[in-house]
Amino acid sequence: MVTKNETPKSNKKKSVSKIENKLTLINVQLLSINGQLLTTEPPVDPVKFTRQNNVTLLEINDKDIKIKLSEHLFFTPGGPFRLDIEILGTYRFKGKLSESDIENELDELATPLYSYASLVIAFVTERFVTLPIIMFPNKSQEDVNEAP
Repeated sequence: MVTKNETPKSNKKKSVSKIENKLTLINVQLLSINGQLLTTEPPVDPVKFTRQNNVTLLEINDKDIKIKLSEHLFFTPGGPFRLDIEILGTYRFKGKLSESDIENELDELATPLYSYASLVIAFVTERFVTLPIIMFPNKSQEDVNEAP
């Protein structure tokens, strides 16, 4: 039998978005993947690993919305590989939602898509460079420096 351990309640309240209770993720789909192994030799000079991503609201219809996450990973000045993926998330909603409400919460709504992208990136990069590159499932903040 499993019992729930009670923990003391904190004074911090979780902020609830306006649309959080109105949406349900119903599908996550890998739209496209383009990976290129550029070299099998380790770089002589240090390279800079860059991750760029973008979330786009593609469609709103009577009951569903579709959000696309695009991820672009590459090295400068050149490195072992480059990888581009696109993931589509379909959400079902109850009630009424305005496009501006969805646009304001777009990065938050894309959280499951970032998690899925992290899994795909780790799997593909393991095939390229023997060890998986595990990306934080979140919007990219900064470039990551990598030693040779």
